[in-house]
Amino acid sequence: YDDWAPEIDRIVRWIDTALSPMDAPRPYIENHCPPLSELPKYQAYFEGIPSAKSIYEKLHEKQQLPLDPAVSAMIAQAAPYMSLNQIEFVLTTRKRPSDWQPFDLRRIRYVYTIKKKVKDISESYGGLSFLPQSFFVSIFLGEATRASLRASNRSLKMGSGLKEDRAPWPAEQERQTSTLGKLRRRRVYAPQPSSYLQESGQYGSAEHLSNDDMLSPAGRVASQNNITPRKARSFRQAPTDVSESDSADVDTIYDLGDSLLGPQDVAILLQAGLASSMKGSTVVQLNQRMLLDLMASQPKSFAIAVLAEIGMPGGEGSPRGLCSALMALLELDQSSFTKFHRIDMHALLEGWLPGLKIPKREDYLAGGRWARQSYYESLYGVAQSILEDAETYMALKGHIQRVRHHVETDPLPLAKELEADSVGISIDGSHHQDLTERPENKLTHAIEVAKGKIAAADAQGKYAVVDMGMSPHSSVDDLESCKIATSLYRESFEACAAVLKLDKLAFQADWFKAFYRRNYDALMIKSVYD
Repeated sequence: YDDWAPEIDRIVRWIDTALSPMDAPRPYIENHCPPLSELPKYQAYFEGIPSAKSIYEKLHEKQQLPLDPAVSAMIAQAAPYMSLNQIEFVLTTRKRPSDWQPFDLRRIRYVYTIKKKVKDISESYGGLSFLPQSFFVSIFLGEATRASLRASNRSLKMGSGLKEDRAPWPAEQERQTSTLGKLRRRRVYAPQPSSYLQESGQYGSAEHLSNDDMLSPAGRVASQNNITPRKARSFRQAPTDVSESDSADVDTIYDLGDSLLGPQDVAILLQAGLASSMKGSTVVQLNQRMLLDLMASQPKSFAIAVLAEIGMPGGEGSPRGLCSALMALLELDQSSFTKFHRIDMHALLEGWLPGLKIPKREDYLAGGRWARQSYYESLYGVAQSILEDAETYMALKGHIQRVRHHVETDPLPLAKELEADSVGISIDGSHHQDLTERPENKLTHAIEVAKGKIAAADAQGKYAVVDMGMSPHSSVDDLESCKIATSLYRESFEACAAVLKLDKLAFQADWFKAFYRRNYDALMIKSVYD
């Protein structure tokens, strides 16, 4: 038994799971189910972030005048979190360049271009047939990363009171420094380790670090779990004097970051790299590193949002899908990087997910401390916790992308004819007790015409039925009364279609409903005989 204890234990637990009875959940009915974005506990996080309803209202408001600069900036800031159809609607609703601030318009257009490319990639990736895809991704991914850093520098200057530098966007000036150089310059405003681990295993002073030895943003986040960071002001905080209560309020506001790639875009590109058949390729590894560095340069909520998008491909939580992606991400191939620049993925994820311990595969192998437990089961629990923590992001996504026109407590919509009869007023708003006394308008006239044509068709149909009984061997095309009845019914159909065009809910009226049912039954009978 001692030699086979782990295997026997797993078999017993598997049999217990397969044969044990399960509690059937009781059915329940929720009368009022508001979306996450309308819950009070989440609405406090979205102060200053435009909702989809407010965006559409501002776009249609005073279209002959340019948008307010503050509104233009808010829409541009939230653009990476919008859907592709939303951004397309925003650009088509306000087509004139004069409606936007120049920087904001360039940002929205650039985000739209990125999302179109990401959508093409999301339709198919992975496999030998998509080998050139990684090279295509590296082209616009590097440009998007550089543009995101320029946007970060702009927001930093505006927040610190410096004069804004209106540099061309995104490729209208000669670049004097590389992407790595801009990443290093950005680290000046972020916490830096006071010491680093040399190849020999000794710690050296951070003051002697050269540009080639400095860590990337993802590497810095991963190293902060084991290295004591020096005290420094965050690059997102302006040097202003705020009270503790004000700072507490600032912490509760959701930080959108400054990336031009939204969480959904990063999740798709990350999955495309994980599914690539050439994971050992230098291009694929560089793409994955750029995505990780971009995630590390944003607030921690951005990384949680990316992982949530991986676990919610169709809007529904899938811990199994996220667990599989985490297993591939933890085993990310980094053979193209030197030992110093390789990232400890476990430490990186733990830095993004405070309070969660990421299991290591080595601990669950033979001889490990958790050899009797399941590595997949532990990682599955982490995936469930990530999806639970991502409720705030899902609420934000609904806040920015969806408009709720009606709620459960709203009365059911009725046909205009029924509404007028219930309150004793005419369809145009004037008070009348009888439909015949109401002044005619388009809908009233169309209803009267449709009822008259239905009555005429029914009367002619009775004569046609009598003629068919007297001439049982004659076809419908041979009897004149049947031809007239067919023509009158077609006119009735056209009249009912005209009523439905004026009022989409007109089929709720009794006369319309009865005529519709008769024709439906007739078509069913005709289909049987045909």
